Amino acid sequence: MIGHSVISLTDKTNAYADKADIALNKAAGWNENAIRSNLNRLLEFGKVEVGYRSCCGSTDRTQKQYSKWLLVLKKMRADGLEVFEEVVKHDNAYATISGGFWHSTIYTLSIKEG
Repeated sequence: MIGHSVISLTDKTNAYADKADIALNKAAGWNENAIRSNLNRLLEFGKVEVGYRSCCGSTDRTQKQYSKWLLVLKKMRADGLEVFEEVVKHDNAYATISGGFWHSTIYTLSIKEG
């Protein structure tokens, strides 16, 4: 376990993550806090898998969350953190019942010694 004390994000990055969740929660109509949840998991355990459902015709809410997640990652990297990405290959590469395909990526935080 990595622990929060080892990793520090700027106030600007933390504020952006919270602001993203507020906007996403308002659009969804409930408090899911997907960005903060993923961010906390990454900081605490050093790894998180984040995914979304791509579909034609409309943007799925998971796609909107994923777009915001990518912006948070960009800000984390600007803070000097190194985050590696590993695309997950899903065996069920056919459309979901609701239409669309599931995609996900595993993000791993690199801890620099010293």
